[in-house]
Amino acid sequence: MMFWRKDKKRRLDEFEKNLISHVEEHGFSANYVFDPDGKEPDFTYSIGFRKTLNCSDFIVFGLPKELMHNMLWEVFRQVKAGKVPDDGIEWDDLLLGQKCVSKRLHPSNHTSEFLSSSLWYNRYLGHEAKDFEAFQLVWPGSNDRKFPWEEGAHISVIEAQPPLWLEAEKTVRESSD
Repeated sequence: MMFWRKDKKRRLDEFEKNLISHVEEHGFSANYVFDPDGKEPDFTYSIGFRKTLNCSDFIVFGLPKELMHNMLWEVFRQVKAGKVPDDGIEWDDLLLGQKCVSKRLHPSNHTSEFLSSSLWYNRYLGHEAKDFEAFQLVWPGSNDRKFPWEEGAHISVIEAQPPLWLEAEKTVRESSD
């Protein structure tokens, strides 16, 4: 099979071809991103939910790689079974004994820093950047079950999950206070 970019100007590179094939075969792909210096939280995000499920992609921060990937698989299964993602929706069965919440990313955080392949894939499918949407899966502390936005949430829960649902300037300002 010959892979070309939608704009027909150049052939797709190997990474792009593999991503497209993975979405076709499995329904979505997931990218794991980590800071080798350990200063920023690791994260995983989905690519292809829009094509397969007609819904937004998801991103999750601050947990082990395999766990974040499993969380995305569970969201995929639940949406495929009929759950409709939205801002503030609770998600069961992503973390043992805890609910997670989806928060709609502020458009100022639709950046390649967080969603490079998801943004590329949506352009590849012919969608406009202004139509892009994504959700962040946010998890509570394991002991107090408080989310990062709640009074008394543990600092480790807050630092592990940048608030991408806030405008980018506020995200930086609040996380540096």
